[in-house]
Formats: sequence, structure tokens, C-alpha cells
Amino acid sequence: MKIYTYSPRNGVFLGAAIAQKNPMRADEFLMPAWATDIAPPDAVVDMVAVYDAANQSWSLVADHRGETVFNTETGAAFVIDEPGDIPEGHTTDAPPSLDATWDGAAWQVPAATVDQLFAAAASRRYRAEIGGCLWNGWVQATDDRGQAKCMAELQAINEGLRLDGDGWKFAHGFEALTNAQMRDLVIAVRAHVSACYEAEGAIRIDIEAGNITALDDVENWPDWPGVAS
Repeated sequence: MKIYTYSPRNGVFLGAAIAQKNPMRADEFLMPAWATDIAPPDAVVDMVAVYDAANQSWSLVADHRGETVFNTETGAAFVIDEPGDIPEGHTTDAPPSLDATWDGAAWQVPAATVDQLFAAAASRRYRAEIGGCLWNGWVQATDDRGQAKCMAELQAINEGLRLDGDGWKFAHGFEALTNAQMRDLVIAVRAHVSACYEAEGAIRIDIEAGNITALDDVENWPDWPGVAS
């Protein structure tokens, strides 16, 4: 006899099996716990069969197990681990920002203030500044340490302490640079840093003019300098 097992916790269909015969009664089969001889309904996409032991019946229930949903009041996320509809007060749409609010149908992001946009521009400029620049096809570090090392190398050249062809470490590894090349690299780093500040100044003008009103527009502004530019 074919039997159908289900979870003792929530009744979810687990699988089919063959019942063992009762060794004491040849015409009977042993029915293990959490099993039934009633066949579940055919599988349906995004649904799962659940057995109601009290009513001895199966039903198809929405199955969102494994999906991440978000509380529409707090934005907190959790992963659904029980069958059934998405809990009330939750959505599968992630809030786009920490200050987003739910209007009953979608997340709404409050308009950013000018000061918030300026702060975002300063943060984005800093990340562009320290993100590195290209020189001779090689990536040069442009964080505070990278800039300081370049200036120290330039000072060594001016004081006659650096030998032509000394090694210099780029992102990919060491390269031998002449003093002239080292000077050119220092100029490139300075130009990169200057370009980052010029970009921040330019985007501030756009913000003041009302041309940029969203934080995402600041983040994705196409004129930020960087390794790819």
C-alpha cells in the first residue's frame, strides 16, 4: 500500500513510501506516525500540499519558504520558513533606503535636502579620490598613504636620493621607473585628486540649481573621476 508522509510540525507533504505489512495480520498494513493513505493533490508551482490530520484532508497552500520579506513598518528583513501567504505587513520589495516609508503599495523615499546632497557629494568625491587612478595603464593607489608616498618620492628626487630605475609598486606589482617617469606619475596623482575636487564643485552647482535632487543621482553622476575614466 502506498502512503504519504508529512511534516509533524506543519503538515507539509514530504514524500511517498510503501507501507509495511502487519506481520500479525496479513491483510493489514502498518501506518507509521505522520503518514496517511490519502494521496495529496498534484503539485502546483509556488504551492505546497499540506495535510490537516484533524480533518484528514490535503490542501494546496502558497509556498514562499526561503523568500526574504521586509516589514513595512520597520524595513526589517526575515526569511519565510513556513508555508502560507506572505505575512500581513510585509513585502518582498526591499526598502531602497533606511528612511524609506511604505505607502501601502510601494516604498517612498523622502526628498533629500540640499545639505544631505552636499554631504553625499563630499562622500562620493572622497571615494573617487581614494579609488585609484591610471598611469601608463597601471593602477596607482591614491588614498592618503598613496599620495604621501608619491610626495615622499618626489622629495627624494629633488634631494638627489632616488636612483633612476628604482622600483615602484602599483596595484599589479613592481615596475622600474625613471625619475622622469616618477615625476610624471606624481603629476598624474595630483591631477586625479584635483579632478575629484573639481567634480565635487561642479555637482554642488547642479545641486544648488535644482538639477540634482536625489541621493542616487549624486552617487551615479557620470562625471566622477576614477580608474575607469
